[in-house]
Amino acid sequence: MLTDEFFLGTKLYREKFSELCNPLANYLGITNALYINIDKHGRAFTIFNGEKWAERFVEEHYYRFDPLMVHPDHMHNGFSFDEASDDQEFHDKMFHDAIINFKWYHSFVYTEKNPVGGYFGFAFGTHKSNFQMVNRLINEAAMVKKLIRNLNKRLIAITPDLQENRMDFAALKGEIFHTQKGLVFNEEYENKHKIKLLSNLGFLSGHDSQDFLNKVFLSPQEINCLRIYLTSHSIKTVARDLDLATTTVTSYIENIKGKLECNNKHELFEKAEILESLGCI
Repeated sequence: MLTDEFFLGTKLYREKFSELCNPLANYLGITNALYINIDKHGRAFTIFNGEKWAERFVEEHYYRFDPLMVHPDHMHNGFSFDEASDDQEFHDKMFHDAIINFKWYHSFVYTEKNPVGGYFGFAFGTHKSNFQMVNRLINEAAMVKKLIRNLNKRLIAITPDLQENRMDFAALKGEIFHTQKGLVFNEEYENKHKIKLLSNLGFLSGHDSQDFLNKVFLSPQEINCLRIYLTSHSIKTVARDLDLATTTVTSYIENIKGKLECNNKHELFEKAEILESLGCI
């Protein structure tokens, strides 16, 4: 049954999920949280920190228009507030219900693609008066992102059973799963416009900025290295997190610099941030 499949993660891991969320919750004042992990085939598992919201989610069929439950091609890396959705049904039903009955104010999501396909996503909410969360999300995004990535890493480590027993959201949502846009989504023309804007502002000066993305292919392991390196600026940290030798990581980074036509670390970080903002890493 859908109820049993959908509640599996929440039943088994709700308390542990809440415990792992504590550093982030304390930092931002978060009161509500949910986690979803979708593979490239549309199979997923979820964990809610509130069973009542999970029950309402299933009863009202909110999965039909939840922008966190979409095909991986329609989701990219980044933050977005739930209010950013232009889906009227989402606003009138799920979003309205979450605010009025479950106090999910200032709610936002963070999604990030997995190198092997699919993506993970978190949704967080807080109480009405907590504007501190919004300010920190805007001004300290790098710190929040680091906390979220660490939370995902720890969840993956303790949930092998959920990863093996995913439910088929692609079949559950039908065609909607393949057509619905996620909250964090960049159309191709928007990416090109962003690259042109960055070029005009001088962020990509001296490079073939218009099509450098089209010429670059990074392997899954290179993406892993670059993502961690962008956050930590440390070869040793990348090696530790990926369980690789420092010489191996150095080789990966040098290969990436060659592919991105970077002469130094400054250029590498500059272009890596652009790749991240475009959902490419």
